[in-house]
Amino acid sequence: MKSPQQNNAAHAQPAASGAPVQWPHVRASVLQPLLAPLREAGHLPRALGRQGLRESDLADPYNFVSLARYVALYEHASLLLKDPQLGVRLGTQTKLAELLGPVGMMFLMAQSLQGAIEVLARFLNIWQSHTSMGVLRGAQKSEIVYQINESSIWPRRQDAEFSISALVTFVRGVLGRPWRPDEIHLEHGAPADAEAVQAAFGVPIRFGQSINRIIFSTPILDRVLPASAQAMAPFLERHLLDLARTGPTANDTVAGQAGFVVASRLGSGSVALGRVAREMGLSPRTLQRRLEQERVTFRDVVRLQRQRVAEGLIVSGRVPCGQVAEMLGYAESTVLSRAFKSWTGATPRDFARAKRKAGEEKEVVLF
Repeated sequence: MKSPQQNNAAHAQPAASGAPVQWPHVRASVLQPLLAPLREAGHLPRALGRQGLRESDLADPYNFVSLARYVALYEHASLLLKDPQLGVRLGTQTKLAELLGPVGMMFLMAQSLQGAIEVLARFLNIWQSHTSMGVLRGAQKSEIVYQINESSIWPRRQDAEFSISALVTFVRGVLGRPWRPDEIHLEHGAPADAEAVQAAFGVPIRFGQSINRIIFSTPILDRVLPASAQAMAPFLERHLLDLARTGPTANDTVAGQAGFVVASRLGSGSVALGRVAREMGLSPRTLQRRLEQERVTFRDVVRLQRQRVAEGLIVSGRVPCGQVAEMLGYAESTVLSRAFKSWTGATPRDFARAKRKAGEEKEVVLF
């Protein structure tokens, strides 16, 4: 896992360079919803400068921008604009099809809502790397899940609320009515304005969860999308596959795919080998064999996801250690503390203190 310093080593890179981008990044176009309110308030140069960026870095929508800088820009913009619900508000105003260019065009060509979300999940890493999302279909209830995979990129409340809000807005557009999910889960702890966030979404919200998720009734996944130019899909897909060669995607490996399923199930379901294999469409033995080919075990996958979730929740300081332990499947907080020290070399309290101190020092440097 990269350290925050490594994540921030590269701020931006022109797409025209053609060089593979290994560091966590977004395409410049992803920043567009955020630039307008900052520009209108006269804060844009200052906000970009704080992250080592210039407007010229964002002129080409295909340019690469550090994912850590993008997330930090959202957090800082919320403070500058004195708008703690900035992410939710911008998400309701965003049209994903326009924001994501050819990816948006591809998922509008899907035949059903589930197909559209699966297309978005397949190609998301072209526009935002080191990020997982997908649809988990159940008999009665289903979930759309989303999460940045780098635990060192924190806090990231605004990105999470923006992304979930934009996905809810997309589903509402497909259904053509003021649809509401049953429940929304957010990975960050409950903020001071938790009631306002819940009012903005208009549905029950559970904070401090293992992953960001939208929970809803399964039948809407089969909603047929309006007919479109299906014949263009193969050409757009070829273009997107070409773009994908500029860098790795989060779920290129079986371990990455298994990790995504495990992360989505922590705190809400079983993470047993058989359950995860079934959700991946594999037998338990086949999953084990493919993981062995990547020199990793299923136990390694579960441990890595538990560590990633634990680090994020503990650093946030808003979720009690006992609650984190319960979510991750540990009998009590002392068991989690022992496991956490074996992962990081520090107790949860010392780890959180060190991360917060590092964050404060970074804020001074970046200002």
